[in-house]
Amino acid sequence: MADHLASASTQTLKEINKSIVLSTIHSHGPISRSEIAEISHLSLATVTNMVTELLKEEIVIETGYQESRGGRRSVLVEINPEGSFLVGVELGETGITSLVTNIKLETKVLKKTVLDETENRPDTIISAIVTSVQSALSEVDVPMEKVLGIGIGVPGLVERDKGISIFAPNWGWHDVPIKEKIEEALGIVTYVDNGAKVMALGEKWFGAAQGANNVIVLILGTGLGAGVIVNGKMCRGATESAGEWGHMVINTDGPRCSCGNRGCVEAYAGAPAIARRAREALAASPEDSVLRQIGDMHQITAQEVIKAARAKDPLALQILKDTGQYLGVGIANLVNLFNPEVVIIGGWVGIEAGEILLPTIQSAVQEHALEFPLRSTRIVISQLADRAIVIGAATVVLRKFLQPPKIRNVVG
Repeated sequence: MADHLASASTQTLKEINKSIVLSTIHSHGPISRSEIAEISHLSLATVTNMVTELLKEEIVIETGYQESRGGRRSVLVEINPEGSFLVGVELGETGITSLVTNIKLETKVLKKTVLDETENRPDTIISAIVTSVQSALSEVDVPMEKVLGIGIGVPGLVERDKGISIFAPNWGWHDVPIKEKIEEALGIVTYVDNGAKVMALGEKWFGAAQGANNVIVLILGTGLGAGVIVNGKMCRGATESAGEWGHMVINTDGPRCSCGNRGCVEAYAGAPAIARRAREALAASPEDSVLRQIGDMHQITAQEVIKAARAKDPLALQILKDTGQYLGVGIANLVNLFNPEVVIIGGWVGIEAGEILLPTIQSAVQEHALEFPLRSTRIVISQLADRAIVIGAATVVLRKFLQPPKIRNVVG
């Protein structure tokens, strides 16, 4: 395999071989050196040299012996669970979640920070991310030098290579250099991507999308977004902005959306829209509702509507039923466009209100989607719940670490 790429530099070949060995150990460990050679198609001498380096770096450890029917027993190696760590961060409009895992993706700590809903200044938000990460690492005594990287899922449009938030409409952000700011503050390599895409990766690796190659993951929160996997690959688009499903127009004369357009799905089913429609319903009808006990109608939030609906409040239940109908129309369009095997609903609204929303969503999709593509589609609530994005973000770091360096100008 990589042994035979003679035209590449010796150092590049070494890095490639090392990555292959490490990836093999991560996937198959505990494992012997001879088994690594067999699986990776590298020579035993190359494997032995690479394992020796990984042992010195404390990335892998020796862990007992392989059972033998005769002859010398082989020493087994596996990933050192305390040798390296990963950080996954979800930046949402209402809060920050930071996850620290070891290289086996075993959780060390999960921390949540509530954001002031009126605060949208980039420097303040980025400072809060830095503080959240520092606090999480400190809580489990993980030194910065042992962190392989930080993965961050953020709302809106992202220029992934540069880690820039191109446009986050709910905050009014334009061209915010998140990656640069975090790396300056913490000195740790940072990867930034759209939250829905990161969540899709988390679901694909660890959630309801395991084994599926055509997947749509939906975030329902202050905004709405989608991560779309087609034939096993993330659908990113020409400018990496694919998946802005919340801005699919379902009524050209509908309410104004945060993006400036009218009648977007988000303008009907995002958290602010749920609260707005509840206030409108209370103003238009004398119907009794626990929401009236809040007093100031401007204090009604989507959280309060969901709480009331869970308590079987008729008005709140109707608001969520209507929300499910709007979502179902939008999801039906996605089913017709992408023919997914599974649609996974997440985000804080999706998790908190999922049991109430799901029957109406499924009914609306059944009514509006084409019958043939819908036959193969399941619609489910995320089982990873509020951990989906941070797990996906941490795994982005792991995949980057295990990925062999790119070979340029190599023939054969």
